[in-house]
Amino acid sequence: MANEMTRGKRLFEKNAVSGGTGVITIPAVIGNSAPGVPMVSIPAGYIVEMIVFLHTGTADATIDLGYTAGANDIVDDLAIPNSNNTVYPLHWGVGSTLAGYNIYISSASWVNVSLAVYVLLRKVK
Repeated sequence: MANEMTRGKRLFEKNAVSGGTGVITIPAVIGNSAPGVPMVSIPAGYIVEMIVFLHTGTADATIDLGYTAGANDIVDDLAIPNSNNTVYPLHWGVGSTLAGYNIYISSASWVNVSLAVYVLLRKVK
């Protein structure tokens, strides 16, 4: 599913950052981001347009995303069913043209949860 979404010209026409595709891949998230250790760092001049979660675990997950460890100021209580793909479009765009920033992930429970995360970017600067 993520491969199909990364082919769209609208998102990845040019100026991609990670591997030349406009996608940052985080292969296996199984725990909360620690302070100072973000899930992903977004470079200046990019916005996050969409986040795709591929859940290969056996338990449902509920996650938060924030600009600091444990925060939920980007996404609050996103339900991700087990063994499923969840696409979370950020229609308002999350980003900055002036400075890079970090995104942290957290959940109340990571038991039997394993997420591959694809962060789709758009160059705006």
